[in-house]
Amino acid sequence: MTLQDCYKQTLLKLYSIYNASEAAIVCNDLLQHVTGKTKLERLANPTILLTRNEQDIITQHIQELLQHKPIQYITGKTYLAGYEFIVSPDVLIPRPETDELIAWIQEQHQQHLSTLLDVGCGSGVIGISLAKKLPNTQVTCTDISEAALTIAKLNAVKLHTQNIQFLEADFLQWPNTELASKTWHVMVSNPPYIGKKESADMQPNVLNYEPALALFVPDDDVLIFYKTLAAYAQNHLLPGGYLYVEINEQYAQQTAETFAQYGLQEIIIRNDLQGKPRMIRAVKP
Repeated sequence: MTLQDCYKQTLLKLYSIYNASEAAIVCNDLLQHVTGKTKLERLANPTILLTRNEQDIITQHIQELLQHKPIQYITGKTYLAGYEFIVSPDVLIPRPETDELIAWIQEQHQQHLSTLLDVGCGSGVIGISLAKKLPNTQVTCTDISEAALTIAKLNAVKLHTQNIQFLEADFLQWPNTELASKTWHVMVSNPPYIGKKESADMQPNVLNYEPALALFVPDDDVLIFYKTLAAYAQNHLLPGGYLYVEINEQYAQQTAETFAQYGLQEIIIRNDLQGKPRMIRAVKP
């Protein structure tokens, strides 16, 4: 079978769960992962033949995709902020709004020497990207998950990131961790913010594969991480320091009000490129 024929056949199968543009992206990523051939190479040489082993691997991965397994967990990588990151089922797959948050922070702090804390860093995409883009900033990434921190450390090495360190800690219990003795110019977090009752409306590629620890919070306290972030910021953000967070669009106003209750000021709710309120910036007076 030629690579081009395989592309066409795979694409038809993926139409059952993806729209046309998504199916094309996933199909290209899958074939490049297995064969090492890019889309341009495939189009320029449509008679390239697949080996039997390649066909078998592609068939196996198609079955995984049809069970809604994310392509990123099959290829083991994703792209954000201009960098390639290692990912696994131990970490969330970053979304486009995370890229927008990184760009917002870079824009605001390009000229400042600072310390930055990334809370719940997962694969490290936020902290590592900002360490690369703001080389005068010393970044600390923290997460409760040892497995996630292992991925983050691999990404830091992969991207030759020098100005970064990692700390395993339960942020909800920060007074009992090393974080209790530290201060920061900037804090950033994409914390868990989905109530468990919302899981009924979630797509199976997220619900069945991405780590629940990084997704869900109790239904009776969906803002628990934002309250904790604000409480920590009260005493551990330096005066004039910034707190940036990704948010659940359903709780944008409540999150902003929570920050105000903890004494944070200059609170801005920012929409993503889809027009949804997905980010907040606040300042420690």
